[in-house]
Amino acid sequence: MIHSYDLRLPFIYTDENRTLTMGGALDLMQDAADSHTISVVSPEYMAESGRVWVLNSWLVYFEKPCSFRDILTMKTWSSGFKRMFAQREFNIDNDQGETCIRARTQWFLVNRDTMSPVRITPADIGFYEASPAQNIDDPGRKIALPTEWVDEEAFPVRKYMLDAYHHVNNAWYVKLASEYLPQDFQTRRLRAEYKAAAHLGDVFQPRVSRQEGLITVVLASPEGSIHAVVEFAE
Repeated sequence: MIHSYDLRLPFIYTDENRTLTMGGALDLMQDAADSHTISVVSPEYMAESGRVWVLNSWLVYFEKPCSFRDILTMKTWSSGFKRMFAQREFNIDNDQGETCIRARTQWFLVNRDTMSPVRITPADIGFYEASPAQNIDDPGRKIALPTEWVDEEAFPVRKYMLDAYHHVNNAWYVKLASEYLPQDFQTRRLRAEYKAAAHLGDVFQPRVSRQEGLITVVLASPEGSIHAVVEFAE
C-alpha cells in the first residue's frame, strides 16, 4: 500500500536559492515514513512491543529540483521484509506529476531498550501491506571504503544533532558530510550507510576522498571506528 499526501515545501528545507536541500529531502522522507507508521500501526502495539525500526542505509536519486512553496506529493511504501531487515521506497513528485526524487532505504528492527537487532515477526509487519519495489539502479547498501583520503578537522557531536534515542539522527550525517562538497558539485545520486551510532560526547573525524564525479565522506572516531559512510555522485 502506497502512503501518499501533499505538502507545500517549507522555507526551512531550502537553501540560498530556495531549492530543496539534500538534508531537507531526507527530513521530509523521514517524516513520510513516520506518517505511514502512525497511520497504520496501533498506538497500543507501538507502546507495548518494545521494538523500533532503525535506518541502515539510504539510496537517493535527485532528478529534478524542488523549490520553496512548490506543492509536493510525498509517497512511501514498504517493499519487502527479510529476517531483521525491511525495505522502504520513497518518491517526491511535483504538481506536474513529475518524480523529482526517488529513494530506497533499508531498516532493521531493534529492541527499544537494548538497541540490539531482533528478528521480524508477523506481528511486526502485519500492519503494513507491501507493494512492489520501484525500478531504480541499486548498487546495494554496502559502500566501498576509499583507499586514499584527506583527514579534515575533527569536531564534536552537538546536542541539536540528537534524536529521541539520544544518538545522532541519520539525516545529520548527510548534512555534515555535504559540507565537504565543492560549491559547483551537483549530486545526482546519494548513498549513506550507517555502521555505529554516535552520541553526545563523541568526536567525528571526517575523512574525505575526492575523485572525478565522486566524493566519499567517512565520519569516523579519532580512533578509526566508523559511524557512517556517505557517497555523493554527480
